[in-house]
Amino acid sequence: MDRRLVPGEVVEHLDLLSIRSAKVTIPNSTALTHFQFRRFAGCPVCDVHLHSIAHRHDELVAASIQEVVVPLFRG
Repeated sequence: MDRRLVPGEVVEHLDLLSIRSAKVTIPNSTALTHFQFRRFAGCPVCDVHLHSIAHRHDELVAASIQEVVVPLFRG
């Protein structure tokens, strides 16, 4: 059974790779990390939301927020 995280919980150390092949370290020692788990990444509404987040990237960085979007795939 999968265990669910609760808001504010600190996750174990992870080294992820971004879509641009940059290393993403979790937890980030200098920023709050906001995870988005996306089940339907191709959904038009989700697409608009993701673009709005990307458009405000500089604001998130200025606020010391690291945005991490994780697509969920089920085989």
